[in-house]
Amino acid sequence: MSWIGLRDSLGGTLQPQGLGGPVSGQVNSDAVLARGTLLIEFRHDPADHPRNILRYSARDPWPAGLTLCLDPDATLRLMLTQGRQALSYRLPMTALIPGEAVLVNYSWDAPARRGWLSSQLTDREALFQTALAAPLPPSLRDAGRIMRDDSACPVAPGVVFAALADHILPAGPLPMLGADTMIAIPHGAHPIGALRPGQSVLTTDGSTAQIRWAGACDIPARGRFAPILLRAPYLGLDRDLVMAADQRLQLGGSEVEYLFGGEQVAVPVRHLADNRSVMPQPSGPVIRYHHLLLDRHAGIIANGAAIESLDASLLSDSAVLAQSVLAGIVDLPRGPRLPWPVLRDFEALTLRRLRAA
Repeated sequence: MSWIGLRDSLGGTLQPQGLGGPVSGQVNSDAVLARGTLLIEFRHDPADHPRNILRYSARDPWPAGLTLCLDPDATLRLMLTQGRQALSYRLPMTALIPGEAVLVNYSWDAPARRGWLSSQLTDREALFQTALAAPLPPSLRDAGRIMRDDSACPVAPGVVFAALADHILPAGPLPMLGADTMIAIPHGAHPIGALRPGQSVLTTDGSTAQIRWAGACDIPARGRFAPILLRAPYLGLDRDLVMAADQRLQLGGSEVEYLFGGEQVAVPVRHLADNRSVMPQPSGPVIRYHHLLLDRHAGIIANGAAIESLDASLLSDSAVLAQSVLAGIVDLPRGPRLPWPVLRDFEALTLRRLRAA
């Protein structure tokens, strides 16, 4: 199972053997991608409605199309065409904020005659999902045009990236910690990839919590999943740490208390980028991230820094849970979420400047 296509501001590619792998020989363009995922991140622009986020249309060798459209009432519409067949699906969302990021996951399983369309508002921790009846799977020819052909498949200016997989990517919260992350446990530190359910980890409140789920996922290294390098000894790190741009850190200190009136805040690491202590990390097209779900939502210690454990609060609906990385967890941890206020970009900038002064 691989990511086979990627498209961003630098161009697009389709590699049916897997992105970053060796280039294989001939490819049957008529072959159907029986299972797959189209993942799109875009920024909302209220001046452009109704808005085609992505619109693919072809007539040769037969009519085919895939359009993702955002309506003025914040409804996502997915329209599929194949030969004489035409299908349309709707996903209502809440009203969008200008400039906010929207992550869309369209997954299909043709043999099972089912699929899913989900959207996640990453800055507001909102998740929407609907089931799709018998979606039409694309051919590899269609996939190549969607990823590489601007004339056959234009995208809106706010699209950050589009990626294509030959498997179903779970919807909802995803892992965001690099493979070299060391997690504090009662007797030292342990590589995150070696931790297993049932083990205990240290939490930032000085207690311990038990791991309920430990896993990893391959994700396109773009947009909110772009890797960020945090350099030691900044931010309390005892060694460098790589994480996805949306992973949140726990910060405290006199500056936090002065600016925000509390002892602790949470901040997505992308808001802390200064090209000195926090900076983009070079990466291939796909990166493997890890994470931990605990028996309660808590802060954990990664390479000496305080970070947030995987938050499963968006997965309270059983249908959504079944399509997530936590599918199979019989009893999700219940209880309060962390009380840390989450800083917005301008608040994080103010904090960064005060700490640098």
